[in-house]
Amino acid sequence: MIPSDCLDPRRLHLVLMPTEACHFRCTYCFEDFRLGRMPPGVVRALKVWLERRAPELELLQLSWFGGEPLLAMDLLEEVQAHAIELARRHPPLLVQANLTTNGERLEPETFRRLLALRVTDYQITLDGPADVHDRTRVLAGGGGTFARIWANLVAMHEVEAEFSVVLRVHVHRENRQRLPELLERCSEAWGGDRRFRLSLKAIFDPGRPGFDAESLLAPEEETEAIDALLVQAAELELVDPPRAGAPGGERGPVCYAAKANSFVVRSNGALNKCSVALSAADNQVGRLNEDGTVTIDAARMQHWMRGLFSGDAEERRCPMAARPVASQTAR
Repeated sequence: MIPSDCLDPRRLHLVLMPTEACHFRCTYCFEDFRLGRMPPGVVRALKVWLERRAPELELLQLSWFGGEPLLAMDLLEEVQAHAIELARRHPPLLVQANLTTNGERLEPETFRRLLALRVTDYQITLDGPADVHDRTRVLAGGGGTFARIWANLVAMHEVEAEFSVVLRVHVHRENRQRLPELLERCSEAWGGDRRFRLSLKAIFDPGRPGFDAESLLAPEEETEAIDALLVQAAELELVDPPRAGAPGGERGPVCYAAKANSFVVRSNGALNKCSVALSAADNQVGRLNEDGTVTIDAARMQHWMRGLFSGDAEERRCPMAARPVASQTAR
């Protein structure tokens, strides 16, 4: 059975990349930073596209991504404000927004501005205590990043508002023994605040020259390390207790890239399905045109959506694992 929200034309999910530049150079990053800031013509086209779709939508989900999206805060504010105005003009349209950020520029004033624009859900990454984190999540010009990110997280905790933070903690060979220290510090800072939840992920090979594959854990080591950390995190009230059947119930989880109503809008106007395999040729499934219309490659779209129809749980969970398909363009 195909999940109804994956095909519903009344829903639209866009992963927006207002810039693909980043002031970090994380050692395991998969991006190449070839593209920078979204030019005015693409911003205008994006706003027109949203305006065209708004009358027929019930839910518009905007996921701000990069690069580092806060390097283009003005573009984020412009498009987000436009979406809110569209919701005002076209009830019952609901706008939801989230932000994936390295957190270094998420100062209190920026956070307040984002909350006022209904950006309420955040993903921020730490890689361990300061000395460990600062070896992998480094500034482009050199230097550590932990202190400012931590200060911003603590300041967020002190704000009385409705929002959520997923604190993503990457696990690898060099930091696994030090992560219990980080969890203890998080508990001391905001343990019990259910707006802050922990997510543990092992790093993967980004497929670029110079990456130190020795830092990767073997699958059985990943499982052992993450399971032990989850036990500690539960005791410290940093994760929610598991729910029966979660995630996704019997259907299993569905990646946004597998859904018909979800697109990544790159800073140059290309429409992708996956925000990880950005440079893969078959990942570009269309383009946002200057007049606010979109051109879609039907064959490539079907390729990414195939798990919805095949019933294959793995294809739904990660359609990126497929081989390229022949392209045929449809409007």
